[in-house]
Amino acid sequence: MRPLLLVGLSIVVFANAASAAVLTLRSPTVSVGIAGNPVELTPEFVPNEDGKTFTSVGQQSWATFAFDWNITVDPDPFISAGFSVINNAAIPQTFVVGVLLPIIPQLPLTLHGGSVGVSLTDANFNAVANLVDAGLAVFQGQIDGVTVLELFDDPYGLATPPIPGFTVSDADAAGLGPFGPFLPSGPATATIGIVHTFTLSPGDRAAFTSFFIVEAIPEVGTLAFCGIGALIVGGGLASRVRRRLA
Repeated sequence: MRPLLLVGLSIVVFANAASAAVLTLRSPTVSVGIAGNPVELTPEFVPNEDGKTFTSVGQQSWATFAFDWNITVDPDPFISAGFSVINNAAIPQTFVVGVLLPIIPQLPLTLHGGSVGVSLTDANFNAVANLVDAGLAVFQGQIDGVTVLELFDDPYGLATPPIPGFTVSDADAAGLGPFGPFLPSGPATATIGIVHTFTLSPGDRAAFTSFFIVEAIPEVGTLAFCGIGALIVGGGLASRVRRRLA
């Protein structure tokens, strides 16, 4: 039984090494701007100590709005996006903020889930701040360009009380459980993304924390193989225990 035990362990090590070898990043993009005229950014993503995830932190300003971000991605894949927008215009503006991540293909079936939190601040201290949808869900989680998850569904609105400088918060989530995502979806072959669309009152600030994850469902053959491996390893250990007790 001992040779079988060694074979089972070598398979596990090889699988882990193969997974680590393919965890590279391919040009995530971040887009931000007024609806109908977004600007595509190509921020630098720096690898983290875990060797799997990559993070980009930055800020940029235009005449009518300011944008800052702290985004972490994993091509295996998930997106964790923190960002804020300040509306510097004198009128309400509809913003579109998106994160698009090229991924390691997840086939043939997947599970997905996501969450979004928002903080709205009366940044110009005029005791009025509001954020509303623009006819779409404020948060859209996408797989290969197709929306599979909507949070803060239309109609949606958030407003501060008439107190200068006040901040209010809200959150929404779906498909996230203690063991990972659980909403079923099809294959994820090229990209996952998050698109945020919202209308923000003049002079005010909206800060978002968004998360979207996709995981492949193991094929029946893979599950069976893992089960056989577990039996081999378990049988080898049991045999060694019996010999020691004999």
